[in-house]
Amino acid sequence: RAYPSRKMDAQQLERYANLAPCFFAVMGVVFMAKCKVAWHPILNKTGWKKDGVFACSADAVFLRWSSLASHMFFIIGAVIFGNGILAISNVLGLPLVLGFWCMSSSIIQSIMYMAVFKQSPMGTPDIDGPPVPARVVIAAVWIITTANYIVNRATLYRDVDETRLFGLMAVGVFLPAAIGAKHRTKHWRLHYMKDLPSRDEAKTY
Repeated sequence: RAYPSRKMDAQQLERYANLAPCFFAVMGVVFMAKCKVAWHPILNKTGWKKDGVFACSADAVFLRWSSLASHMFFIIGAVIFGNGILAISNVLGLPLVLGFWCMSSSIIQSIMYMAVFKQSPMGTPDIDGPPVPARVVIAAVWIITTANYIVNRATLYRDVDETRLFGLMAVGVFLPAAIGAKHRTKHWRLHYMKDLPSRDEAKTY
């Protein structure tokens, strides 16, 4: 009599296990949205202050490095978000390879933006994308998975719910692009610095 209960518990656990990775999408959005301040706690560590690192809106070098840090957090967020898109595709019952198609579509739009406009999706200038091997791998995954769907749409994927598929893909592409566009409404040199160490706080040992 106890066996059905254990089976039900196992099924519930599996459902939760399928749902849990979807929160990567939420975490990715937060990383992208907060990319300009997410690294601030690092700079506030005692060791950084002792080494004389402080925020200065008039220091061109600091502004460059802080903008680069913001870019890196944005890209980390985009990758985490892509993993969330993959997890959501699983919950929606899409074939795994189509989940990877949605995921790679989400990431490659940022790669393409950097390649075309020579700046980070969130506005940092003089950034044309990740190292070449990474671009090649991401582009290859996207091209192969796109070709796979085009060729097999009428056969292997004739029963796939295209509303779910392209709806998820639209979210995966639109959200990072929209967050990046929002960041670009402000000049890349403008940073919130009130929570960062000032010159008086930082002491060189």
